[in-house]
Amino acid sequence: MSRSLGIWAKKQEVYLAVAEDGVVVEVEPQRIEAPSVMEENERLDGFLTSIRHAIDEVSPDAVRILQPEQVYEASYSEFAPRITLEALVRLACVQAGVPVEVLHRMTPRSRTGLPRRGSLDDLISANVDPVGKYWNAGRKYAAVAALASVGE
Repeated sequence: MSRSLGIWAKKQEVYLAVAEDGVVVEVEPQRIEAPSVMEENERLDGFLTSIRHAIDEVSPDAVRILQPEQVYEASYSEFAPRITLEALVRLACVQAGVPVEVLHRMTPRSRTGLPRRGSLDDLISANVDPVGKYWNAGRKYAAVAALASVGE
């Protein structure tokens, strides 16, 4: 059985989705909120601990983080927290000995057989059934990242 954890990061939270043998399954946690003030070491450590626990609970074979659009426009204060969360997820994976991959947005399309053209949002809606909470808030992107293990 293959189990993959997909991650989609936003400014203040990460969304998690799990795919088992090419099917998105409902597994907790589905979202981990980041501390409101990222500069404090204790809060960063708290987020890192939460991610470690999630990886331990899910026991994935691999973790995949989906990148934002290549034309993502944001100020440093908007983008830096997201990058920080992604880096902490990667660190937790390395510490847990779980392979982690950061995916370009075209990678899930090719690995899952989704068309190259069209918005990823529309393609997910047409091809992946919603599972669990926070689907439209961002978990659908975590799900497509988790599904990207298919056809590797």
